[in-house]
Amino acid sequence: MRLQILVSRMYGVAIATSLPIALVALSPVAAEAASFTNLYVFGDSLSDTGNLYQATGNLIPPPPYFNGRLSNGLLWVEYLAPKLNLTYTPQTNFAFAGATTGTLNTTLPGVFPGLQQEVNQFTALNPVADPAALYILWAGANDYLGGGQQNPVIPVSNLSTAIQSLVGVGAKNILVANLPDLGKQPGAIGNPQASAGLTALSSAHNSFLAQTLSMLSSPLSASGVNLIPLDINALVNDALTNPANYGFTNTTQSCIFPPPFLSPGVVPTVCTNPGEYVFWDDIHPTTATHAFIGEFAFETINSSQAVPEPPAVAGLFVAGAFLSLGALRRKCQKAVKIEL
Repeated sequence: MRLQILVSRMYGVAIATSLPIALVALSPVAAEAASFTNLYVFGDSLSDTGNLYQATGNLIPPPPYFNGRLSNGLLWVEYLAPKLNLTYTPQTNFAFAGATTGTLNTTLPGVFPGLQQEVNQFTALNPVADPAALYILWAGANDYLGGGQQNPVIPVSNLSTAIQSLVGVGAKNILVANLPDLGKQPGAIGNPQASAGLTALSSAHNSFLAQTLSMLSSPLSASGVNLIPLDINALVNDALTNPANYGFTNTTQSCIFPPPFLSPGVVPTVCTNPGEYVFWDDIHPTTATHAFIGEFAFETINSSQAVPEPPAVAGLFVAGAFLSLGALRRKCQKAVKIEL
């Protein structure tokens, strides 16, 4: 069963219960996946396809990381681009490993950019943005993992600022991703207290992000802006709960240990079956997981065209008003192994 069938089932559950499917289609403006002219990406290491690598003279991340990516292969935006009939070009990717949603970069503070600098760099280069392009924002993990942030209002407010900065120069189609459960990463699950704290922060971040996107959607849609929320949290949680549906056999350990750039001089051990691992290292997904994220993003964009405008958009999104993962789990249990 292909992933689009799984996604269509998820939408069916959401519509039947009058709940929004994990933050999709807040705006009545339809996203036309096939008509995007370009893809612009802003975020952190989950989307950085080589900016940190270039900035460090091709030193970080070192092999066996793949060609400057913090994974063992292509990242999700590289899987998404061809599905949108686009040729992926790193020149339109401003994501930088270590970026927080603000101006801090946890890899090298004061030198490397945060999300705000990424967006400012783009707007300086593009005072008039392409209204037919797709703009992607996915950041926030580093605020909590290395930035010491304990108040999710701040990262979400930063994301709101980034959205409005892009809108200010003419962006019309903006995909905004929430966070996976950071407490379920291999680097956290060995410490129950840290894991619980990161889970709570992830949940609070996603709840507040849902409310914020809802409030932004109504006034922005009036000017033709289409906000497309991407519920990474639901997808990753389902993969961790039902790994066989995705071809995964290991959801709790990293394929590579220890990460070379964190333990210089130590030869890492690499698993022999990375395609069956959700995580490549303690916090970054394998390229197999990235492939599912790319497919899920594509299906979210397409499915958003078919979801009618809610009768009262502002009232639908309150803290915790996400797709019932119980319903999602029951639907997914009917699925066989997904093939891409």
